[in-house]
Amino acid sequence: MVDCCPMLAVLTLNALLAADRVSVHVSALFLSLQGVHSLDSAVNVMETKLKRKIERRILVTRFDSRRKLSYEIYDKLKARFGDLVCTTRITETVALATSPMYGKDVFKYVPKSPGAMD
Repeated sequence: MVDCCPMLAVLTLNALLAADRVSVHVSALFLSLQGVHSLDSAVNVMETKLKRKIERRILVTRFDSRRKLSYEIYDKLKARFGDLVCTTRITETVALATSPMYGKDVFKYVPKSPGAMD
């Protein structure tokens, strides 16, 4: 597994070249929606040049059920990418944001939080 920054740059493209599968994590925010379209286009070009498919799945993160925007982003992703979008959505919680500050992953910091459960 290779974890890359969300920027589509040389290192990310090299990681994609080496990958058989790609997990794209998309925040439920408008700019993230634009980014996943750019990444998808890049992967499509690479598949053509490499003459092979790169399996991919899209996981929605920072999903806030109180915000209409979160549902709109999820619906737009489902409309464009269909079954590539995971049904699981990672809920936006304080525990996910604060656990690194305490040097712990969310499972050790607050194991019963909604983000850990997702």
